[in-house]
Amino acid sequence: MIDVPALSILAKSGRARILGHLLAHPKQRFTINALAAETGVPFATAWRSVRDLYGLGLATTESFGNSTSVQLNERSPAAYALKNLDFPDPHLMAFRAFERELKRRLPNVSVRLFGSVARGASTPASDVDVAVAYGATGYSKAAVLEASVNAANRVLDDFHLSVTPLLVKRVEDAPK
Repeated sequence: MIDVPALSILAKSGRARILGHLLAHPKQRFTINALAAETGVPFATAWRSVRDLYGLGLATTESFGNSTSVQLNERSPAAYALKNLDFPDPHLMAFRAFERELKRRLPNVSVRLFGSVARGASTPASDVDVAVAYGATGYSKAAVLEASVNAANRVLDDFHLSVTPLLVKRVEDAPK
């Protein structure tokens, strides 16, 4: 069973990224610098996350010189439980939030995911590439662009992930 302090680690997106990265690479040791770089979180957040994970028994640490390395503690019951949870992909969650927000503003637009997230090859540093089709929707390109930028900014605020909208005029709307 996972206790409340262990769940509190997941309350912050940076800390959840750190834990998710360790869970995805349980046999690998990372320096805190490397862990911060690979997950796209600030060094201070990575350092605090490692300290908290170590305190909960979810990680082991080893010091060498001025560096500290960290690895998932696979003997921890909480780590075992977390490895068996199905964590939703934050990039897919950001895409769905973008789509909901944009359709709330402009219900007739069509939104499609493409790029590394669509291929299942995203990294923590990946942005979310989306195609936004306009034309027969009755919205001007300027209106779709403004709504897309506003929705992308909202997702950035909520998920700390960048959404990159590409506006595409529908083929059936192109001049003949």
